[in-house]
Amino acid sequence: LSIPLGLSLLEAACIPETYFTVYHVLKQQRNIFGQSAFEQDNCSVLIHGGSSGIGLTAIQLSREWGAKVLSTAGSEEKCSSIGSYGGIAINYNREDFAEKVMQYTNGEGVDLVLDMVGGPYTSGNMQILKTEGRLAVIGSLGSPIAEQVDLRMLSK
Repeated sequence: LSIPLGLSLLEAACIPETYFTVYHVLKQQRNIFGQSAFEQDNCSVLIHGGSSGIGLTAIQLSREWGAKVLSTAGSEEKCSSIGSYGGIAINYNREDFAEKVMQYTNGEGVDLVLDMVGGPYTSGNMQILKTEGRLAVIGSLGSPIAEQVDLRMLSK
């Protein structure tokens, strides 16, 4: 691969890393039936940290694969960048992301959550997953500890 104009070697090296990470987590991970979330009709995803490199990459690939994309960020400026990539932005500092997801999906929830926050989002993530939905945790920026998680949500 050639280095894009205006980028250093270090900056350019980050581009394939984000795409490889997102592709592996979203497309190559399969359920027990060997199916990717994107092989379903009307797939919907929630991507936390949507204005990050991983987040924007996940938005782009998810839309390319036909999914409805919802994504969280913590400021109006970051939410605007999510919108410019085709995602539906949720400002987690002003709105409860789980409530907004259920509103945007007419109470159905999402097929897949890509989470880099961890602990404090775990309960909300589990509430918004459809039956046989997937929670892909790729980081724990908020905390590695998930408290007050209702394990009954695992039996959806």
